[in-house]
Amino acid sequence: MALFDRLFGERYAAAKARKRRHQRVGVSTTAQRAADLLRSTTALIQLSAAEALTVVAYMELRRCAEGETIIRQGHRGGEDGFMALVIEGEITVEAVTVSRTEPLTVNVLGPGNLMGEMSLMDGEARSATCTASTEVRCAVLTRTALQALMAEEPTTAA
Repeated sequence: MALFDRLFGERYAAAKARKRRHQRVGVSTTAQRAADLLRSTTALIQLSAAEALTVVAYMELRRCAEGETIIRQGHRGGEDGFMALVIEGEITVEAVTVSRTEPLTVNVLGPGNLMGEMSLMDGEARSATCTASTEVRCAVLTRTALQALMAEEPTTAA
């Protein structure tokens, strides 16, 4: 194990420390709910329960007020990009198309749905505006957190 520690240094040590902390502290009910929702058919069903908890450990809980715009169509998902998993509440997804001047409701997202994942991955402009229809709780994965996940847990990140 010492050779592995020397080869992979701080990243490996940090990942081991995070795992020990999760085992010692336990998993909050919100984290467990987020992990369960992350494995739903509307999100990332292929994750195991342990992998989902690993991903959730890299996410931040965020509350959004009713009427708050979470993602705005046309904004780039560059360095400050993120995706969010809806834990509670509803989000209206609207888009303005070439032939319209007013937004068209494309979808309504609820618990277990992801938003912003495409822009997080490709850094391109957001394709729709996502607005909280009710008070919303979501788990947010930032681009920085995704990069850390890929470096520390590449199998789970893949």
